[in-house]
Amino acid sequence: MDGVNNNRGIGSQYGVTTRQVKIGESFAATLSSVSPASGLDTTSTGSLTDNLNAALRAYGIQVPPSLRISASNGKLSLDGDARNNAFQKMLKDQPDLGNQLNGLLSSTQMQRKTALDAAMAAFGGDSPSASMQNFLDDFAQADKSTAFSIKFNGADATVEERGDNGWQKVSDQKSFMGELIAAYVKYTVAHGVTSVDPDKKDSQADQQLKQALAEKKAAS
Repeated sequence: MDGVNNNRGIGSQYGVTTRQVKIGESFAATLSSVSPASGLDTTSTGSLTDNLNAALRAYGIQVPPSLRISASNGKLSLDGDARNNAFQKMLKDQPDLGNQLNGLLSSTQMQRKTALDAAMAAFGGDSPSASMQNFLDDFAQADKSTAFSIKFNGADATVEERGDNGWQKVSDQKSFMGELIAAYVKYTVAHGVTSVDPDKKDSQADQQLKQALAEKKAAS
């Protein structure tokens, strides 16, 4: 995908949502008030923490050091960790705990997809041009993050995604918006696009996007 690189290379693809948001509205709202993608709600996560701590103590699994719980086809494991045998026995005896962990992973991945869709809809505006839609399609296809794991330190169970520099915070709408701006700067250079396409109907969106791109180029 020529000219689009959002520095992602692992996992599933996400399509562009059909929900459209005017970019003039979305930039202010997105960059000031979006909250990070998280897993389950606070009550559920708290319950998971309590249940997991109790089970770990019962099976003699010491924390710290933190656990890195990975998943493959719904199977949870502590890859490369000497505590994995005891962990597997714990999950076999307590399947509900495994369901909670998988639920946390699934919920976070769904929230991440929602954040990506919302950022693309906001960036594209109310009536994206053909070239803008091509850019968004390429961006969505380039997003392949998907190795997810749970880091558990005894106090918090936090889902992380694998990026270019290892495990990191799961992307939210604000971070996706930043990636879109950076990728579009490269896209405009690669494709000789010098301004927002004239067939976009939202003039306010044009001004917002031009300003964001100018600020990004100035900071580069």
